Amino acid sequence: MLWNNRTFLFTAYTGSAVSCFGGITICKADFLNGKINLDQKETDEWKDVQILVIDEISFMKTLGMVNLDVRLKQCSRDRMKPFGGYSVISAGDFQQLEPCGAKPEQLLFSGESSHVWCNLLDAVTILKSDCRFKGDPQYGQLLQRMWAGDLSTKD
Repeated sequence: MLWNNRTFLFTAYTGSAVSCFGGITICKADFLNGKINLDQKETDEWKDVQILVIDEISFMKTLGMVNLDVRLKQCSRDRMKPFGGYSVISAGDFQQLEPCGAKPEQLLFSGESSHVWCNLLDAVTILKSDCRFKGDPQYGQLLQRMWAGDLSTKD
């Protein structure tokens, strides 16, 4: 069989995001909160997965991305490829809240980050539209000025 219900694994970094679509957190799906070594049953859970989707990736710290790479290599048949050869699609709003307690060097897309995980990526697409604020364009423009560090006294 080419496709089954585990071909695409839909996850999110936060539990609140997961609750919107009935998936599981990436930490639970990939056993990131605990064991160093996985047993056969745990690695078998990944045998049919080909594409991993992670929402709210902007909440993940640099070390979390490195740990994800290590764990996916443990679960895969191709331990020489980034993320064990799994296709990973992620989405996140890096202009949103930062991960709790993160220092600038721990943020994925911070200028101060080591970017050690960057070699794991094939492509990055950054969307710069303001479609989230179609109903309130003034608020969207205000947020864009805030993100750019260009708030006026009037703002």
